[in-house]
Amino acid sequence: MPSSDSNANSALYLNVINHGTTNTGHIRTKKEDSILLLPEESIWVVADGMGGHYAGDLASQPITLNMSSLNKTTITQNVNRFK
Repeated sequence: MPSSDSNANSALYLNVINHGTTNTGHIRTKKEDSILLLPEESIWVVADGMGGHYAGDLASQPITLNMSSLNKTTITQNVNRFK
């Protein structure tokens, strides 16, 4: 069994391939979901719209717009505040 010292120095690396798309489906006439792909910042956001509601497409847009202004450093700093 390896010692805990050797495990402390090991790292896990993942190769992530991403793709994002939305569609209107069979009922809606416009897309109501929003996606944001920022793989260089390790940020992937999927925001579900409020299908069938007035301005349902606008419900999903604010989160992707706000997240697009963030970067990995900003997110890490905010997460570390709660540790």
